[in-house]
Amino acid sequence: MNIQTKKGFLLVLTAGFTLSYLLISPAVNLFQGMLPEGGRIAVDFFQPFRPITLTIMMVTLLRGALIALILLPVRHLLSTRLLFLTLWGLTLICSLEPIPGTLEGMIYTRTTLVEHLFILTGGAVQMALVTWFYAFMTREVSS
Repeated sequence: MNIQTKKGFLLVLTAGFTLSYLLISPAVNLFQGMLPEGGRIAVDFFQPFRPITLTIMMVTLLRGALIALILLPVRHLLSTRLLFLTLWGLTLICSLEPIPGTLEGMIYTRTTLVEHLFILTGGAVQMALVTWFYAFMTREVSS
């Protein structure tokens, strides 16, 4: 476990998280507009995937770096499948507010099942992209 391995893990996971947000956010926002207005009240209010601005990108970079730091001590235990499940689990239970698609959102808000499933799907796709990026980059680096 040298410093290069730690830096590489942090950089790859942070970059993967940020790039995946760049890809998934416009798609989620597009499909969000297609939901019936009465069925997207909580999603419109909390905006779990906000339109991309410089501020949002800086926050996303910070969020990706924090997730990478949290996973740093256990990175050698994470297979590709376990990394996906861990990341998706973190998106499901680690929120500071009860947004749709999180455990707190399911308990404390009157959010429709469609909204929860919509955001859960968006989070799953984003974490799948992060996992794919991580697997691709670590394969390229190790070759």
